[in-house]
Amino acid sequence: PAAVAATLTGPRKVVLVEDDALVAAALSRALEGAGMLVTRFISGDAALASPAVDVADYLISDLWLPGETGGVELVSRLLQRPRRPMRILMITGDPMASLPLALQQQGVSLLLKPVDLTTLLQALDVTRARTVV
Repeated sequence: PAAVAATLTGPRKVVLVEDDALVAAALSRALEGAGMLVTRFISGDAALASPAVDVADYLISDLWLPGETGGVELVSRLLQRPRRPMRILMITGDPMASLPLALQQQGVSLLLKPVDLTTLLQALDVTRARTVV
């Protein structure tokens, strides 16, 4: 993980949207250990209401979030907002889940939980080349 983290130069602000407290805590600790600044939210609505999402370099969101604004809706709404470029990664525990084609075409990636830190950092680095504007 340290070698992969070293390749992530520059952008370090992460917005993590995850409703499972244990998963959110584990991902936050891992990302912070890799030198990232993590702001956590438990819902898409809370993330959209925060100015942190507009200055983030990365967004990592659970695909299936509770409430009116699920993961797909969150990302779709973010893609419509004017903001700085952001790398978007979605995670899910559902092995049958897939991203809508429109999100895939925008460079959004999907990883299956549990996600280890090396895989997560590699996905963020790969996603760097496909930054969503």
